[in-house]
Amino acid sequence: MWQPLRRFDDPAIPKLHNLARAGARGLRVPRTVWARGREAPAKPPKDISFPLIVRSGSPTEDTHETSNAGQLLSLVVKRAEDFADSVRRVVDALPHERGEALGVVFVQPLVQAREAGIAFFDGFYFERTAARGGNEALTSGKDRGEVTRGHLGRGDAWSEWLSRVHAVFADDIPRIDIEYAEDDDGLVLLQARHALFPIARSETLSLANHKEILGDPPSPWIVSVLVESGREVLDFFAQIDPGVRAWDEAYAIELGERAWMNFSFFFRLMDRWGLPRAFVTQGVGGEGGGDADHALIPGRFLRNSFRLLRLQATSVRTVLDAQNGLAKLDALIGDATSLLDVYRANVSAMGLAIRTNFAIGGVLSGVSRVRRACGVEGTARVVTEEMMHRYQALSSIRSERARARALDEWLAEYGHRGPLESDPCRPRFSELRDLLWSDLSASSPVTAKTSSTSPNGASHARAPSQASSSRTAPEPVAPSHAAPSHAASSAASDDDAGLFFWIDKRREQFRDDLMRRWQDLRTKALACGAALVADGRLDSPIDVFWLRAAEIEAVTNDATFDARAAVHEARARRESLAGVELPLTASRHTITDALATAGQARAAAEGKRVFPGIALSAAVVEGTALCANDLTELLAASSATGGIDGESILIVGALEPSWAVVFPRVRGVVAEIGGELSHASILLREARKPAVVNCKDVLRAIRTGDRVRIDGSRGVVELVNRT
Repeated sequence: MWQPLRRFDDPAIPKLHNLARAGARGLRVPRTVWARGREAPAKPPKDISFPLIVRSGSPTEDTHETSNAGQLLSLVVKRAEDFADSVRRVVDALPHERGEALGVVFVQPLVQAREAGIAFFDGFYFERTAARGGNEALTSGKDRGEVTRGHLGRGDAWSEWLSRVHAVFADDIPRIDIEYAEDDDGLVLLQARHALFPIARSETLSLANHKEILGDPPSPWIVSVLVESGREVLDFFAQIDPGVRAWDEAYAIELGERAWMNFSFFFRLMDRWGLPRAFVTQGVGGEGGGDADHALIPGRFLRNSFRLLRLQATSVRTVLDAQNGLAKLDALIGDATSLLDVYRANVSAMGLAIRTNFAIGGVLSGVSRVRRACGVEGTARVVTEEMMHRYQALSSIRSERARARALDEWLAEYGHRGPLESDPCRPRFSELRDLLWSDLSASSPVTAKTSSTSPNGASHARAPSQASSSRTAPEPVAPSHAAPSHAASSAASDDDAGLFFWIDKRREQFRDDLMRRWQDLRTKALACGAALVADGRLDSPIDVFWLRAAEIEAVTNDATFDARAAVHEARARRESLAGVELPLTASRHTITDALATAGQARAAAEGKRVFPGIALSAAVVEGTALCANDLTELLAASSATGGIDGESILIVGALEPSWAVVFPRVRGVVAEIGGELSHASILLREARKPAVVNCKDVLRAIRTGDRVRIDGSRGVVELVNRT
C-alpha cells in the first residue's frame, strides 16, 4: 500500500525523512505517498493525478558524506499505463542487498510551477538558480538559469521563506541544498539535503569609509594590514555574543587591490540583535536600505537588551583601556627590528584602532541619544580641530621669520599627521614642510618669495616623501583641508562641553595618539626599506609599501626572494586596474564580475586565447587537455591506453552527473554549457575539484594534448600551449 508522508519516520532515508520533517513544521511540500522499495505497488495511488513523478529514496542519497546528486532516478509519468514500468525502473536503480531493494519509492504530483530552481543556504548567505517552469534543465546542466547570490534581506518574501526552511533543519543540516518550485500559491519545498561545501558568499561590500581615510587606491601594505587585523573585530563582538565566532566572517575583504568593508557581517549582527541595519550605513557611510532596514525587530531587540547593555559596558572599558593598548603598541614598535616585525606591529596597531573605534562609536551612539534627549547643543573643541585652527592662523602672521618659526612649532606638535594619514605609505606633514610653507606663503596677506628654507636662514632638510619616491605628485594641502574628514566642528568651549562631550574629545585624541605611532611605524618601515636598497633588493625605501603580507615575510626570512620583482608585479597589478570603474558599495559578485571582465579584456589585448566561464572555485590549476563528448567512448579509450592521466583537464560539452565517475581521476573539469548549481557541479564542489562551466566554444577551440590553465579566480580557461 502507498503510505501518506506523515507516516514516514526513518532518518536512514534522508531524502524522504527531510521532506516529512518540513511538512510536519508547516512548510508547503507536494502531496507525497511512499512504499518500501521491495514492496512498491505497481498501481498508481488513487489521490494523485497524472502527470506525476516517481522518485527514489535511497540510504545512499543526501547523507552527511555525499549527496549523490542526480545519480538515481526521478521519472515523470504522464499516463497510467506507464506507471508500473516507471516504478520498476526506480526500484532497479536503488541499491540492493541479497536481491532486495534498499530504500523507498515515493510518488508526488508534478508541480505546475511558474518557476523552479535550486538554492543553497547557510542561515544567512544563499545561492539560487531559477528557470521558468520546471528545473530539469538546471539539474541536468543543460541550462544555467538565472543565478542570484546574496544574503537575507528584511521585508523580503524569499528571505523569510529561506529562514523558515533553515529553522526546520538548522540543528543537523547547517548548510542546506534546496530544490523548490513556485506556483500560484507560493513556494513549495521539493527537496532539502546537506550542502557538503561552503556556500559561495556574495557579501555586500563597501569602500565608503576606507576610500575616505586611505585614498584610492591604497598601498598593498595597508590592504594586507586591514584584512589581517580585521579578524579582531569578531573577537570584540564575540565578547558580547559568543555565537558570532561561528559565522566565519571578516571585517575587510581584499578585491581589486583594495580592502572592502564587509557590510554583510554588520547587517547580520544587527539582525541578530534586532537593531536597524541603517545603523551601519549611518555610522560609516554607504548606501542605505528599505524601510525595514531602518526599524527595530522588537522581539529580538528585547531578547538581546541585556546583551546590548553589556556591549555598552564593554565599549566603555575598551575606551578607558586605550592608553594601555597604546603603551603595549609602543613596546612592539620599539622592539621591531625587521620589516616583518614592523608589519606585525602595524597589524596590532590596526587591530587596536578598529577595536577601540568600534567601542568609541558604540559609546558615542548612546551619548548622542542622551544629548538629544536632554536638549544639549554644541560640540567639544577636539585636537584635530585645534590643529586646523592653528594652521589657519599661521597664514595671518605677517613676518616671514615669525611665520616660519610658528610653522616649525606647529610641525613639532602635529607633524605626525598628514593627508590620508591612515595609510603609512603616505607622507606626514613633517615630511611636507616645503609644501606647507608654499601654501602658507600663497595665502599670506604679505606677498613673499616662496622658498624651501625658512627666512631666518635655518636649513630644513627635505625628508623622504611620496612625491620623490613613488613618482607621483604630492597631494595639495590647503588650510581648509588640513584636518582629517572626521574632525568635529567647534560650537562650544571645553568648559561648556563637560561630561556630555568627553567621548568626542577622547575619539579625536585617540586618533592623534595613534597617528604618532603610525609615524614611528612609517619611519621604521622606511629604514628597513633603505637597508634593502643598500643590499640591492629594492630600488627605493618606499617600495616596502608595495609588498603584501606573504611577500613581507618572504623578503624578511628568505635572502633569495626577489623583492624587486614582487614590487614590479604589484605595480603591474595596479596599472592593469587603471580605468576600471568600481562601485562604492556593491555585492562581491558585482565587483568580481567587473574585475573579471577587465582581466579578460587585458588577456585578449595581449593575444592570449582565453575562454570566460563560471568558476566553481577560486583554484588555479594547469594541465593537459582531455577532450571528450561521450563518457562511454572516453572510458573505452582510457582502458586501451592504461587509464586517465591524473594531470588531465577534462573538457566536455555538457556536464551531466554521469561524468562524476571520472572526476576523481582528473585535475580539473571544463564544460561548454551548464550552471554552477547543476547536479554535476554540486558533485564537483563536494569533491573540491577545480572547474569552470558555461565556457562557450572551448571544446571546439582546444584539442586533446593542449596545455591549458583553469583560473578560478578570474573565471577563465586559458590555452597555454598548442600541441
